[in-house]
Amino acid sequence: MTKVAALDRVVKLVDSDYKPSYSKEKIVILDFKKGVLLKNKPLISFGRELRYYSISLERSVECEGLVCNVRDIETKQSINIKIDYDISCADGNQNQLVKAIYKRDNPKIAIEEYIEQWVKTFNKEKRKANINITNTFFEEKEALKAFIINKAMSVLGLEIHPFITLEGELELLNLVKQSSDNFPIRVTDYEHNIFIKYKIGLEVPNDSYKTNAILNYKKLPKLRILIKNEIEKFMIKEVKLHQLCFEFNSFIKPEIIQKLNLLLKSYGRQISFINFDLQIKDLLVPESPLITHVSKCKIKESPTLIHIENRVLLSLIDIGRFRRSNIENLKYWLEKKLDKISQEVFFERDRIDLIRNLDKDKLLIQEKLQQESQKIGYHVKHLASLPDLDELTLKLGFKLDNGSSSFRTSDSRVEIKLNVALNAKVSDFNGIESHLKDGVVKFKEKILQISNDIIEQEIREKHPSDIYKSAFEGENYIDNILKAKIKEALEDTFNLIDLRISILFLDTDLSDRMRELLAAFPSFAFSVVPNKTSVRLPYKISYKITGVDKDKYNTFQNNNFKADKVDSEIEEINEYLMEAVTKRIRDIPGGILLNSSLLDLQRLENEDIKPVMCQVAKEVFGLTVGAILISRLETELEKASVLKHGEFLELGTKTEIEIAATNKAMLMERLSLLDKQEKDLLSIGDKKGAKKIKKQIEELVNKIANYMDEYSEMNKTLGPANKNENSTISLGDYLLKNKLLGAHKGSNNQTKEGDIYEEE
Repeated sequence: MTKVAALDRVVKLVDSDYKPSYSKEKIVILDFKKGVLLKNKPLISFGRELRYYSISLERSVECEGLVCNVRDIETKQSINIKIDYDISCADGNQNQLVKAIYKRDNPKIAIEEYIEQWVKTFNKEKRKANINITNTFFEEKEALKAFIINKAMSVLGLEIHPFITLEGELELLNLVKQSSDNFPIRVTDYEHNIFIKYKIGLEVPNDSYKTNAILNYKKLPKLRILIKNEIEKFMIKEVKLHQLCFEFNSFIKPEIIQKLNLLLKSYGRQISFINFDLQIKDLLVPESPLITHVSKCKIKESPTLIHIENRVLLSLIDIGRFRRSNIENLKYWLEKKLDKISQEVFFERDRIDLIRNLDKDKLLIQEKLQQESQKIGYHVKHLASLPDLDELTLKLGFKLDNGSSSFRTSDSRVEIKLNVALNAKVSDFNGIESHLKDGVVKFKEKILQISNDIIEQEIREKHPSDIYKSAFEGENYIDNILKAKIKEALEDTFNLIDLRISILFLDTDLSDRMRELLAAFPSFAFSVVPNKTSVRLPYKISYKITGVDKDKYNTFQNNNFKADKVDSEIEEINEYLMEAVTKRIRDIPGGILLNSSLLDLQRLENEDIKPVMCQVAKEVFGLTVGAILISRLETELEKASVLKHGEFLELGTKTEIEIAATNKAMLMERLSLLDKQEKDLLSIGDKKGAKKIKKQIEELVNKIANYMDEYSEMNKTLGPANKNENSTISLGDYLLKNKLLGAHKGSNNQTKEGDIYEEE
């Protein structure tokens, strides 16, 4: 009940002579026996029971402490609803108020009895709608408030504004923390106790939980037992040891929270946090390393044991199975299983069967080991089983080298030396068992023998010139043919893959000698006195040895010079060539030689000199020559025409002019020939020789310029009377000189030596 004094300020019983103290205070008179209101106080009240009520129409008071108990018949659950309220009476409703409360001697008691009755009425109506407000109080609180407001106005004529709570609400809805001591649990697949403890926070998450939280507050200590029992029940029914050890946070903890929240809901609580201390350290096993073990096995028809190298990587998939297996040393267990399984698989195999079925047997070993490992909770993540058979190295890759072998060509007097190296793998042993029956060494010897047989057959059909061109002149078509034929034969016969063949032509005395000759730049000088003349004409011939004639390898070989005596061989070649060329030039009329032009020299070279030199080189030495350049040197008379201390020698002015003119023409012709020789050498790839010719060209250009200057001075000295059209250096000659010098220097500037003569 509320305190009476609070309500007296709004409504109270007063004496008949009570006088209102303010205008908004009204007196209402009621005949109690008749229940009738009187407008005025009667003159005679004897025998009548009259009651006088003082009603304030302006005051509003707050009343506290009204508690209404609500009980659910079915659940026997009850709640205490605390109602504090604000109350006032509007003008015009005072008579209605008095009529409603007059039967009770105290107005305050009458009003609060009404409120209690309205709460019960509200509960009955909700029960009819299958709503138990003892469980759903906070969801129905606003509806109850509105119900009371409406009833107060309609029944009492009062304005009541209730403030509704459950008794002890604020204190009972705080977060509750609990913790446990260690307690034992068991999982479905492990029979020993595992200890665990927890710390938990229990909260009231929303209004729907508040009623039960308040009602069950006193039961919270019992939740420790309920929570512990729920955890134990979940573990023994639904959790395996592997999950407990490796999936606790990802699987088990969320499941526990979900199940506990279902239990706690009826207590108006939910888990705010929960932390576990799980004591499983002694149950865990270290991660398995890569285990290497050699199993010794007996195979059919073999007096010795073979060694099988096994490399195994295990992965734990079920710690429960492993703990139940009671295996103390995993490595020892694995080694014993590998020995047993390997012997079972290889026992009926001989060496050839073992090699042929190696891949299949490796899978069989892994399959059997997988079955055994899964029984103890492990998975074979990796397994490599490799018997220590020499034959297996063939699959990993091997190298062969025949060292240095000699092979005769189509000319039986000429032989070459070759080195053959092979890298290969055997892809499959099926079909090559016969080649392996005598062992790996014999197998490799067969490969080399077939390679040598192919080379011998091919080389015997090739002319020495073709072979030496391929070996020493960059035409490598022969070794390409050999590689193709060897590759085809070996791949088909021995199941080889990744086959790489290297063929190297090795040096012989003949090849060393040829290489020295090809690198030389021979030349020789000679002089002849042409027929019907007394003038001795000096010449110089330069040439290159370009190879051995295809039909004269026996001649080249029979000369029997040594590689370190090439200078002697070149000297002898020069003597033979000089004798033949001298003899040929001597037969040419002297007038032609004395007055030869550039075209005459080129014709002499092509029609007389070159054929003679090529014929002699071929027939006598078995060689081919090229890049032949003939140049006529200065005669004694021409040398005497050179200016000495600024004066001419006393040989006749006209003769001197003619000699100078002749010198100019001859030097120009020689320049043209040198230019041609340089281009010829470049065309055959002889950059070193071409560079030497280039230096000669530069020297000759300067000499031509000097002669042209001398010739110009002679013409100035003689004057117009001694000039003729064949001897005068004209403005055109002068321009020619400057053009020649400029063009040659420009050419040198525009072309980088590294581009043409990169070998230097």
